Amino acid sequence: MSGTFRLAEGVRIAPLPTPFTVKPCATCIQSNTGWKEYLFARFAEQHPIPGEDGPPTINLQPEQLDAMSFPITALDVLYRLERAGTVTLGTGGAAATAPPARITLVVVGASAKAEERLLRQSTYWAEIGRHLPNAHVHLELVGLEIAPRKKASKRRGRGGGGGARQAVDGTTNMTSSVFKGTLRQWMGSECAAHVKEKRQLVVIGYNTGLGSGELSLMASWLPDLIALIKAGLPAAFTCANEAADLFGETRVMGKLLKARFVVEPYKNKWHAVTTYRCEGEQGEKEYTCANSFVYAVCGTADSSATASARLESAGYAEAALRVRSCVPFPRATLTPAIFLRALSNVSPTFGSHVPSHPPFFLPFSL
Repeated sequence: MSGTFRLAEGVRIAPLPTPFTVKPCATCIQSNTGWKEYLFARFAEQHPIPGEDGPPTINLQPEQLDAMSFPITALDVLYRLERAGTVTLGTGGAAATAPPARITLVVVGASAKAEERLLRQSTYWAEIGRHLPNAHVHLELVGLEIAPRKKASKRRGRGGGGGARQAVDGTTNMTSSVFKGTLRQWMGSECAAHVKEKRQLVVIGYNTGLGSGELSLMASWLPDLIALIKAGLPAAFTCANEAADLFGETRVMGKLLKARFVVEPYKNKWHAVTTYRCEGEQGEKEYTCANSFVYAVCGTADSSATASARLESAGYAEAALRVRSCVPFPRATLTPAIFLRALSNVSPTFGSHVPSHPPFFLPFSL
């Protein structure tokens, strides 16, 4: 989550109410209504204040919506991937005798203070299983910042490699495990078991900063991204802002990696609510808000037989070395022009593409 959602250990994550009616909630997500309509549907089982008419009284803390943003954004992505024909979720009214869809959702770049904490100390991730009753979902948290084995929850799984699969509280159709390492390491040691089980693999990275202009961070992501594109796995990524993250990531994916976009970048209505604002060098307003934008890629846009080999050609190896040799510059100084100049030192394909979409603006309305 790249610092956009890291609650202090003393902050309690309030539980979500159960039970709730799945269909209206799923309809809100599929219809992209936004938080207001969804929350009324999700909390409909709660009673209004005695003696008063009208909708239920909903009392939420900002960190609750911040936390809910992660599973609900994942659900939104899964629904969009299903509409794109990339995955099957079992939501299309299949016969009752049909086997449930089997999905492994791999969260890359996960950390102990963010995604793993939601798994250990709340049932928020269970929202995915609750909304997909006709599927079996396995949640795999993969990252170098996963808690060491001695600190990881024994009940939830263990770090330092492949964790034991454990049931996710609040569901009967969802399991989870954690893996301390990179995506490439997970693919090398754990992926085969999921493929053998005929699971659909979907990758999601939250606010990774892989195109932020912090070049050392970008370099650290490059090997995993190359492996991801080569494997042809559907992968969604969220961005915390447009000017740096979304702008940069679409160039990394589209220009450097030649990835195929299966979901074009869009403004996410299920973003977090905590927003960090600052003033740039030119007086412009800058912001960071978790999961503000989302896009998804799958494989390469180059259909030629040499596309896969080209990802490991000398050109890409040289690009990786050039990225690693660059000195990171502060985010506060980052502008699209500076970013493009920096990328021009990485690959000659950068610097000529102008965003085709209009700019997005915050604040968003709930």
